[in-house]
Amino acid sequence: MSGDINIVVVEDYDTDVDLIERGLRDTFGSEVGVAIFRSYSEAALALQPGKLRVDLFILDVILPESGDDADDSSLMSELNGDDDYDLYRGGVILADLIRRVESYQHVPIIFYTATPSDSVQGFDDTGRHTHLKKRIKVNDLMARARVELSR
Repeated sequence: MSGDINIVVVEDYDTDVDLIERGLRDTFGSEVGVAIFRSYSEAALALQPGKLRVDLFILDVILPESGDDADDSSLMSELNGDDDYDLYRGGVILADLIRRVESYQHVPIIFYTATPSDSVQGFDDTGRHTHLKKRIKVNDLMARARVELSR
């Protein structure tokens, strides 16, 4: 990512990845750098302290743990501090990990998901997150991204 605005998207559904990426580029033009991750362990490894400057996170809640790497399971258990984490809340687990990194503690998070808003309950946050249901218009997601980035 090398834009003036750096956005991390963690989404495993190809159609949504394409829509979000296209929407971000149409909305922010050449100013935006977008990093796409398709699992929460892949994103967690890339988001280690100091690796990326991030201005906004857009996360799905239901995410696979990993693509192929069998070692991801022990890594995520170690990072999460729990051997029995919930695979259906991978985005929430990732958001919790993000908040543990000092440089990301105040970066806004948009949960863009098909799950109900109570799926992010229990997420210990600084109040800087939004929950949007999937299948909304991409323009609505981009409007929320503009609002979050302007804070």
